[in-house]
Amino acid sequence: MKIYNKEIEDLIKEYQEYRNCNSEKSDFNGTIMINGKEYHGKNIVIENNVIYIDGEKIEPEQKEEKNIIIEKIENIQYINVATKSGDIVINGDCHGSCQNISGNITVKGNVSGNCKTMSGNITVKENVNGSCSTFSGNIINK
Repeated sequence: MKIYNKEIEDLIKEYQEYRNCNSEKSDFNGTIMINGKEYHGKNIVIENNVIYIDGEKIEPEQKEEKNIIIEKIENIQYINVATKSGDIVINGDCHGSCQNISGNITVKGNVSGNCKTMSGNITVKENVNGSCSTFSGNIINK
């Protein structure tokens, strides 16, 4: 049990590091659709269902869904998704990392960073340039 708690602490620490990564503003504007809602920016970080765009916290109109579905990724330089629970589905490339404590991760393109989950499957259609790890689940490359 001690190892499991250490793993969770490490994941949370990594979430905080990624959240602060590349957060400076610029005129560059990309488009991303998260759970059916469109956002604009260059760096997108989702941490425990809270969305940060270019370092600024976006207050959702209503409570976001537990599962995160990302689509319509255009001109986004950096995407990092870190959740404690729920599934993550990225319908394209992930220009960052995917981290989840309890849920499945599915990326239908490439991942430039790492994929980690404590309890769930990781499925990546193309390539992962970083590492993949799961404590209790499968790693699948389709």
